[in-house]
Amino acid sequence: MLGVALSDNEKQVMELVVAGMRDREIGMILDVKPRTVTHRIWSVCNKLGAETRAQAAVIYARNGEG
Repeated sequence: MLGVALSDNEKQVMELVVAGMRDREIGMILDVKPRTVTHRIWSVCNKLGAETRAQAAVIYARNGEG
């Protein structure tokens, strides 16, 4: 368990980040702009205390709800 509350949108994005997808690919799947994906990833980084997308992905993969 992460110990922080991620929105459903943030969880969706992180599942795809962990799967190795890029912002553009994630945006196409979720029908949002790549910029929105980037914003959600940085929001997750802030919540998890991660400095990078990769670090957030590792934290999420190890402790996430997915």
